[in-house]
Amino acid sequence: MLRHTIFGRRVYSIGGNEQASYLAGIPVTWTRFWVYVIIGVCGGMGGIMLSSQSGAGIPSAAGTINMEVISAVILGGTSLSGGKGRIIGTVLGVLILSTLGNGLNMLSVPSFYQEVIRGVVLIAAVIFDTMKNTKP
Repeated sequence: MLRHTIFGRRVYSIGGNEQASYLAGIPVTWTRFWVYVIIGVCGGMGGIMLSSQSGAGIPSAAGTINMEVISAVILGGTSLSGGKGRIIGTVLGVLILSTLGNGLNMLSVPSFYQEVIRGVVLIAAVIFDTMKNTKP
């Protein structure tokens, strides 16, 4: 959808340079509105799935999931400066973090240290992204 549709190309364009997209005639406000609608629908479906697993609507049920999601997206190659990223990279980021978590559980590493290791992996991914996007 992002690579082969007009809407997807507009999203990439706005993520790369919002001002240039506006000057090129892309309806930035409407495109951003529809992106937020899609994100809201996906978040709502995720909340429904989470509450159906637990059998109740617990507000703090996914308190730590934000950090895991951001880590997977950054680890998958999405640029923090915007305009770059692929779904397959995010899927690979999720697989890497899942494998890391499973391996740490099998090694009986305490949960505190698991979070520290995930944080170190996230910091390494951010440093790598920064170095990759820095122009010499």
